[in-house]
Amino acid sequence: MKTRPFFIATLVSAILQGLYYVIVTGLTLLFLPNMLETFVQDVPTSGGPPPEIFNFMGVSILFSLISLVLTFFVHTGTGIFYAWLHRREDRPVSAEQGALGGAASAFTARFVAGLLTAAGALVVSNIMMTTLSNAGVPELAAPTNLPPMFLVANSLTTVVGSLFSACFGSIVAAALGALGGALTGAILK
Repeated sequence: MKTRPFFIATLVSAILQGLYYVIVTGLTLLFLPNMLETFVQDVPTSGGPPPEIFNFMGVSILFSLISLVLTFFVHTGTGIFYAWLHRREDRPVSAEQGALGGAASAFTARFVAGLLTAAGALVVSNIMMTTLSNAGVPELAAPTNLPPMFLVANSLTTVVGSLFSACFGSIVAAALGALGGALTGAILK
């Protein structure tokens, strides 16, 4: 496995994943308060779910589908990019070399991005609660008189969940990176 292609492919992949996280988080912070404010105001008066729930569900489904497609392309693309960079340094690249380097690059990039996402989740959850409170949705804001252990437990579960996601996502990323690297190695032989 070549180190220079590994670091370049890993860096590009981690940057793309971080950029995606920032964009989705920004869009969520932009649109979520208005949608949730409507929910809280309409539910007590109508007795049922407000019609805007379908807009919220549609946006959530759209983000999930975009994430699914981008995950496949970013991680497979990391393997492809690694094999291509490897070939530029060392003319013959085998499917095995492409798979190994692609898996390692995609795994490392996803794990690093997952750790940064875990740190970001702590900050973003507090920002979201403040934003919801300022948007006139006090029912959804975190109470300020919570015991300190509750806040610690909430932060701990956020971090543990994010780390679990990073570990599981890294395994999926490695498989997709290996696929992309192996296919590219086999084609560029």
